[in-house]
Amino acid sequence: MQRNGVRKGWGGAGIGFGLLAGLFLLAATGCIRMNSPDVVRRSYVLEVTRSGPVSPPATGLVLKVRTFQASARCPGKEFVYRKSDVLFDSDYYHGFLVMPGALIAGVVRDWLDASRGVGRVVDVSSRVPATHVLEGTVIRLEGDYRDPQKPQAVLALDLVLLSDRPTVPRVVWQKRYERTEGIAGASPAALVEGWNRALAGVLRDMESDVSAVNLAEGGRDASNGSGATCP
Repeated sequence: MQRNGVRKGWGGAGIGFGLLAGLFLLAATGCIRMNSPDVVRRSYVLEVTRSGPVSPPATGLVLKVRTFQASARCPGKEFVYRKSDVLFDSDYYHGFLVMPGALIAGVVRDWLDASRGVGRVVDVSSRVPATHVLEGTVIRLEGDYRDPQKPQAVLALDLVLLSDRPTVPRVVWQKRYERTEGIAGASPAALVEGWNRALAGVLRDMESDVSAVNLAEGGRDASNGSGATCP
């Protein structure tokens, strides 16, 4: 009986020693990382501020900016990197705080409101009756790394301005904008800075184009030669 008890005790000790040795081996080979920092997902926003002179305030106009849609090339929050003509990668650890369509629509709304040239600007949740509606689609929003020596931030938007009639809304203006900005390195922060510059350039062009449309008279159909049709 005593011999059996001794054998049992040594067997338990052997199992415990083997378990400790196994854990030590896993830690040494990197299967278990002791004191390693946790990988953190980082979220970014686009911030563009309008500066310069403002247009004469337009009276009697209310522009409602709807949440923009997104194409299949930028469907989610994750950053998209173009590695070749046919290869794209999404970055799980770096992305936007909110969906790109909602984010860019908010920036566009703030820019147009600051310009004062299109009257009062409200978002889609407002119950204020609108005279016009702006819709948009994010076509491209990616980092282009096909040339590692010349990384670029790419942004493309389709914008459509509608006259919000009680019956059938009428297209008064539409255009596609696309800009590419060189960036300093391939870091996510540099890419966001490039997107901000691209978006600022698009908004300056958009403001100039919209100011040429006589919104008080309902504008002109883009299909009838407004000069701002989408290609």
